Amino acid sequence: MVKQSYITPEIRALLAQEAISQSTEPVEPGKIRRFAKALGFQNPRYYDLENGRPIAPLTFVFSVNHDSLGEVDESGRPTNRVSLPPSYGPAIRGGNKYQFFRPVQVGDQILIRRKITDLQEKEGPTGSLLILTYDLEYSNQNRELLGINTESLIFRVTPKGEQKREQPQGQIFFALGEGREIPSFQVNISKVQMMIYAAATWNPYQLHWDSDYAIKHGFPEINIPGAMFGDYQAEMLVRWIGNSSALKSLAYSIRAMAFPGDTLICKGLVRKQYEEQGNPYTLCLVWVENQKKSRLVDGTAVVSLV
Repeated sequence: MVKQSYITPEIRALLAQEAISQSTEPVEPGKIRRFAKALGFQNPRYYDLENGRPIAPLTFVFSVNHDSLGEVDESGRPTNRVSLPPSYGPAIRGGNKYQFFRPVQVGDQILIRRKITDLQEKEGPTGSLLILTYDLEYSNQNRELLGINTESLIFRVTPKGEQKREQPQGQIFFALGEGREIPSFQVNISKVQMMIYAAATWNPYQLHWDSDYAIKHGFPEINIPGAMFGDYQAEMLVRWIGNSSALKSLAYSIRAMAFPGDTLICKGLVRKQYEEQGNPYTLCLVWVENQKKSRLVDGTAVVSLV
């Protein structure tokens, strides 16, 4: 018996689609400060109240919705984001790979180019899944590349008449090998903080703040935005190396959700050192656990030793 495919011609037509969007206004100091405050970051460089030239956390460019005048759909998700028809479940972030080229500065006018690169169909513990991957290239008003975000979105398929399955909780994954440990970074997440983060990033997606909406769509509670995992992992790495420009890339896959009241514990270790085109780099394994030591996120990061 041939398995039913949920990739319709309309969905397949998304492949290789490109879109360009422009930020509504230049990056201003308050936007950077609100983002850092929403995450609980205390680095004074993220605020710079004296000179009014705060340095943006590395993931600011990826996590913030830069189109503050853009429209949102009934779920609170920006309409310019990749979506599938209503017959599919809400978009769930599967993972990201961040490449960092230039830091965002006050006054930058951000241009975003999006290209859909891959579409897969898989069976997961919650049923059939459609996984859509795309590249987002961020540049400034001088067409200087700031960063590239390769992002995957997961859409659960719930055929008519089929009940949604309960979302599995976190579980412990593989044990990492020996190596130099990276100082961990820990943060407690509350509903209030999640709402502040939604406001600071201008992303009112109901899945991350509206309990009734989350439960209606088969989740036990609102879940922490996937971008926050990247924000905290990047902050852990920057604190460790002491130089934000040395962090070249961060890639992570989300294995399980986190919910209000959870404690996120970011950890990492050095896997190996290597050279590429004469330049020395360090490959690090990074991950996020909750207070129950359940693995939520697995990832890798590349740090320049120059």
